[in-house]
Amino acid sequence: MHLQRILLWGCLLFSALALRAGQWDHSARIDYIQQLVLDVRLDLAEVEIAKLRKEEPNNLYADLLTGRLLFFRSYLPDHAQAYAQHEAAFDLCLKKVKSGPHKAVETQIASSELYLIKAFLEMRYGSSLGTAWNGYMAWDELEIAIKRAPEHPLVRYGNGLLLATVGSLPENYQFFTRLIGMKGSVSKGLELMEKALQDPALKNKKVFYDEFAYMFCQVRYQLEDDSHKLLSSYGVKVQGSSFLLYMEALQLLQRGENDRAAELLMNRPTDGGRMVHPYMDLFTGKVLLNRQDPMAAKWFNRYLQHYKGDNHLMAVQRYLYWHYGLMGAMEQAEQHRKLAFTHTKHSAMDQQALEDLGDALPWSLIRARLLFDGGYDEQALVILNDPQNQTRYKRPVDRLEWHYRRGRILFRQNQLSTAQQDFEQAVATCVEERFNCANSWLHLGFIAEEQKAWEKAKNCFEQVLDQAGFAYFEGLQQKARAGLERIRQQQS
Repeated sequence: MHLQRILLWGCLLFSALALRAGQWDHSARIDYIQQLVLDVRLDLAEVEIAKLRKEEPNNLYADLLTGRLLFFRSYLPDHAQAYAQHEAAFDLCLKKVKSGPHKAVETQIASSELYLIKAFLEMRYGSSLGTAWNGYMAWDELEIAIKRAPEHPLVRYGNGLLLATVGSLPENYQFFTRLIGMKGSVSKGLELMEKALQDPALKNKKVFYDEFAYMFCQVRYQLEDDSHKLLSSYGVKVQGSSFLLYMEALQLLQRGENDRAAELLMNRPTDGGRMVHPYMDLFTGKVLLNRQDPMAAKWFNRYLQHYKGDNHLMAVQRYLYWHYGLMGAMEQAEQHRKLAFTHTKHSAMDQQALEDLGDALPWSLIRARLLFDGGYDEQALVILNDPQNQTRYKRPVDRLEWHYRRGRILFRQNQLSTAQQDFEQAVATCVEERFNCANSWLHLGFIAEEQKAWEKAKNCFEQVLDQAGFAYFEGLQQKARAGLERIRQQQS
């Protein structure tokens, strides 16, 4: 027993010495491994990291890259068991990185990044407490770097990311951040991130730059519906990675370029030992469904055949129901509607699908909704403005969808006064909290901002924060919080 204790203490001492000996030794080889990780060629990346560890046992980039690799191993299968399988190994990488040389900003930035990754994984597959704690630790590590080198581009970017994240947290996370004194700012955060990405010193750090560009696009996409600059615009190679290509396709869809997104998705690489983003087939099917392409069903069925997790199964059956119903194949459509109810609700997409299937909107409204999702605004408006169709929209839920969808299209076309009338009609029709109602309030806030009616905008955004429990409410609350911050800046 004593011998075992001696051996244990010896191992711990050796580990501590090894942790203190770590260094950040960058080379072109590190960039190559990082590209393998970004391309999600994880098996090959693991082989290269093993070689790096053997030849440079104290190089901390091996631990950072392993942490990023383990994120993909935990996230891409899209179920909690995968995260549990890799969590201990991820924690060891984080521990080693955190024990790196404290004078090097890479130590704090990499530690903060890994804590933030873990917070995301906890939010998706773990617990709220785990999410909050790891978010706090990411902030704590960053505070050290800010005190030491506030103008370093890595620090500026990391600070910007945390400020934007904390500044936009939905209501259910606000208590914890207020309790520990974490303060955020979406506008300041985005400004710092953008300045850092423009800094040549950061552009030369490929091991950080490509990933930082991805996160910047993700934040802009999520908080500001802003995809005017694609991920590829930053020089990031998206075609080799289903993960990065998925982000590019999302941005294209947000820009109303559905056909371009479809082309990108249909021509994606399928070789090279890459792991595939779990939603790629689902998303490809949805992009094709937006234009009512007969090939959409093929991709939804591929998703059902290859996906190993529990999420979105109800949602995919909902899409297949729509697909066949819009083609007039009502018997097949009804089969998929029944199959949808055999699955359990496991995600926000499933929750929205359950609402869609329960509401059973008229087919003309479903067709218009999908056309809008693809950016085919004029075709959608023809359907919505057809007087014959309008006579069929008698239920409150149908009128809500009609006004909301028209409002969204007119808003995107910058016809704000007409859009405002539709959104006001939509919120007047609401009888319960749901996505369309909250998003109508959000867009009324955007319109009031344009009119410089600050108090009205503030009231609209607060209406969004008061609504919860439906699918995607957190994302709407993040946008509303960003809007309230803009108003405070205008009024100060």
